[in-house]
Amino acid sequence: MYSVDEVLKNRMSYRKYNEKEVSNDVLEEVLTLAQKTATSINGQQISVVVTKDKEKLKKISEINWGQKHIAQCSAFITLVVDYNRPDEALKLSDKEMYIHNDIESIIAGAVDAGLMAQSIEMLLQSRGIGTCMIGGIRQDIKGIADIIGVSGKAIPILGMTVGNVDKFIIEDLRPRIKNETFRFFEKYEEDKVRAEVANYNEILNQWWAKKGLSGHRSYSDVMSMYYTKEMIENELGQIKSLGFLRKYEEEK
Repeated sequence: MYSVDEVLKNRMSYRKYNEKEVSNDVLEEVLTLAQKTATSINGQQISVVVTKDKEKLKKISEINWGQKHIAQCSAFITLVVDYNRPDEALKLSDKEMYIHNDIESIIAGAVDAGLMAQSIEMLLQSRGIGTCMIGGIRQDIKGIADIIGVSGKAIPILGMTVGNVDKFIIEDLRPRIKNETFRFFEKYEEDKVRAEVANYNEILNQWWAKKGLSGHRSYSDVMSMYYTKEMIENELGQIKSLGFLRKYEEEK
């Protein structure tokens, strides 16, 4: 077992897994502990679906640009923003749920899903098991929902591959921005944030060069790949098709 400090110090995304299966007992233990993660107003509007069926993993991989590690992982965990639970609670009180019509349902749900995913990752990596977060499932939310059987007032929003790796602790991890441009006490400083970017580009270029991959990808290169266009086609439409955010249709 690795400590929390060790896991975060050495944390990375693992995309190469060996054929050794991650046992259901380990997954059950981890998910039971992760269930204690904080959720907005204790709404517990997160459900977790574990997929191990190889045909389903292949379909999930195809939605995610054909990423091989998804098809090859031991298990795929999908975090589901699940308002079926509070909806049922309100029905028992003879009241009607409204929150799913408002943007706050998506923001709170996404925050809760991120918190839950990080708990799961920390618990798995503390056991030397590799993970990789997968946001690409939102390329086809309905397709993922169909594969894993999500229905009602619920949205699959984040995924994670899980698998055993040949080498867990990797030396010389990709560097991050300088700590003093990430954490601030009392007052946020935009100038520091912006000033670090050119320096970080150079740091990343040097890191790639040391690995024999000169000119691989700087921070600016990666941001250009993703943040200069619509990342997920018709994401709002996908969410509305599942019965969410109707308030904004009314406002039109």
